Amino acid sequence: MLPDINGHKLDDLSKLEFEQLIKTNKDDLLNTFKKSRNDLILMSDEVKKVIHHAETNNWKEIKDIWTVIGFIILASLDFKIYNELILNTDENIHRINIIRMVYTQIYEALDDLNKLTNINFVNSIKAIGCNDLVPELFEKRKMLNNFKKKYENDLYNIRTTVGAHREHNYIEFHNMLINLDYSAAISIVIKFDNILNEFGSVMKKIMDYSVVYAEKNYGKNIIN
Repeated sequence: MLPDINGHKLDDLSKLEFEQLIKTNKDDLLNTFKKSRNDLILMSDEVKKVIHHAETNNWKEIKDIWTVIGFIILASLDFKIYNELILNTDENIHRINIIRMVYTQIYEALDDLNKLTNINFVNSIKAIGCNDLVPELFEKRKMLNNFKKKYENDLYNIRTTVGAHREHNYIEFHNMLINLDYSAAISIVIKFDNILNEFGSVMKKIMDYSVVYAEKNYGKNIIN
């Protein structure tokens, strides 16, 4: 049974227009992807430094908060790279293999992000004085849960059948594999990446709070 997620694919005319748009703007798109990639890599390096300081000095709340921030940064990096890979090839077999990874990764990331931003994380940000950001965090979680309700079953079916090689019925495997549509995948990835960006916006505010908190309570600038 093919997943309903393919219902998000472009029609044939829109696909042709989309392909032409990609070819026309390919260099600009690749430069944008490269900059986003480099920015996120630099951010992940900063996160590692903060977590190392937090572990060394037993700053539990700082460690917990920046661990979640690090996950969101790396997840965002993953999906920006996936989009780049999909858009940068016109070979269908390449796109199918990338899409298998994309859908599997989204399924896993949904569960991870939901668990990482649960009540334990809320308690951590409250501990550093971020109570006013809790409603904003809940709004982002609501977006995540709405996405999960809409796509989780399809993502699970794809992950099980062709993502994690758990389907041993060759016909089922083959039929789903060859019918994965890259334009649908791009649509889903963009939607999920937008949610990650929304989480990123509130995480930036939490990061700023944590810097002030550390300076006030530990007398240290945690990002240097």
